[in-house]
Amino acid sequence: MLDVGLGLAYNAIHTLRAWHEGGAKGPLEIVSLEIDADLVAALASGVAPWQANWDVAALGWSTALRRAPAQADGTMRWHAEGAAFAWTVVVADASTLAALPAAARPFDFVWQDAFSPQKSPSLWTEGWFAKVRAVCAPGATLMTYSVARPVREALAAARFEPVKIAAAPGHKRQWLKATAS
Repeated sequence: MLDVGLGLAYNAIHTLRAWHEGGAKGPLEIVSLEIDADLVAALASGVAPWQANWDVAALGWSTALRRAPAQADGTMRWHAEGAAFAWTVVVADASTLAALPAAARPFDFVWQDAFSPQKSPSLWTEGWFAKVRAVCAPGATLMTYSVARPVREALAAARFEPVKIAAAPGHKRQWLKATAS
């Protein structure tokens, strides 16, 4: 799974939880991209305010993140490994990465949660989605909270097939699900 915009880690943690509750059938590799190093450090501390109600497993996954020495390309990496899962957090401005971090195999799923097209416009363009598509397996699914027409058009131009779907109960009525063609 590629997690664009780790933020408070809800998408990554929910993915780990679903994998774990589903019997951890097969390996899970998550690569998360985040620009805010302090946010990642708070996540790894296990005592960030938003983690107050997290269960033991979720706290364990987040506190397993360990910082690795800075990379030659200027990125900072955090990494956690457990029984058949690996979670790597790349701290960098994703829009400046020449290539997206590689996984052991192409990504089957992408969470595109890079704030919004207004706050991070470079992560919602055809060029960005083409970079994402290049590291995806055929038939991969990309999910995002933005259903804006320019986002749908950029995804389509990058060889994804976007479709609006009903959102889970909450503030949004719809999400966008895009399939790599």
